[in-house]
Amino acid sequence: MVRGKAVSQADRERIRVFHDDDHLSLEQINSKTGIPLRTIQNLISSGSYSQQSQKRGPKPKINRKGESRIKRYFRNHRKSGHRKVPDLLQLDVSPSTMLRTMKRMQQLTEENSQKVPIVFTDEKKFRYDGPDGYNFYWQLAEDKKNNEMFSKDYNMYNGVMVHLAISDAGILSCDRITGKLNSDKWETLVCDSVLPSIHVQHSTDFIYQRDNASPHKGKETCEHMEENGFVFMNWPSLSPDLNPVENIWSLLVRRVYANGVSYVDDDELWEAIQHEASRVTVEEVQSYTKSYRKRLCLCLLKKGGYAQ
Repeated sequence: MVRGKAVSQADRERIRVFHDDDHLSLEQINSKTGIPLRTIQNLISSGSYSQQSQKRGPKPKINRKGESRIKRYFRNHRKSGHRKVPDLLQLDVSPSTMLRTMKRMQQLTEENSQKVPIVFTDEKKFRYDGPDGYNFYWQLAEDKKNNEMFSKDYNMYNGVMVHLAISDAGILSCDRITGKLNSDKWETLVCDSVLPSIHVQHSTDFIYQRDNASPHKGKETCEHMEENGFVFMNWPSLSPDLNPVENIWSLLVRRVYANGVSYVDDDELWEAIQHEASRVTVEEVQSYTKSYRKRLCLCLLKKGGYAQ
């Protein structure tokens, strides 16, 4: 069946004037406008001759306001099914429509979460004579006066504390920390040194990961940084093996202390760390950062147990 031409707003206004003001009959309006009698009758009976014509096609089942209500509901009720939600939220939709909407919203959420880059960070102290695992050093038997064990590091406080930040773009920053690390010093380090490097690679849209060390968890510090645009990742306690930075530390340690080399002061050690950090390629970092989600799935599968 061929659809007739839609009545324009000007013709609707003419019909209104002829009917309401001039009190003409339907036949008289038909003779003056040329519009079919049935159309004129429908417009007058429905009272729509003075309204804008509506868009054709079905209305959306769930609009944006409804989707927002669904999101807020599932934040607190994650186990609710798609059959109960329409009645609970008073949405006039079928369960199948609700299920399709939930799947589409979940897909959009997963896509958005994958697009937002994650910045992984950690601190580590490099010592003069090797990594922390080297607890002792060799000594000739005739030079040893007693049976006590000698520490490999002559002074346990000698060394360089390093803060490292990585993402899919590679190593973002490698900074030296002097003195004791507290909340104020950590905030200054991140905002002044790390944040500009993040903005260069990822603009202002990123998620910042930090462990649960006390300098990172200061209430005032975190609130102030969140006001400045930081979005922190909730990190489980005692989970260093989930952080890809640990793999980069292992890579740097092998290269900094290659062939059993040792260092005499902080400056020499820091220069070696900077040199080796600059040699770490983006591909090497991505081999660990892109496996982050697989690590989480494997950790859940093993229920926190050992996983190779």
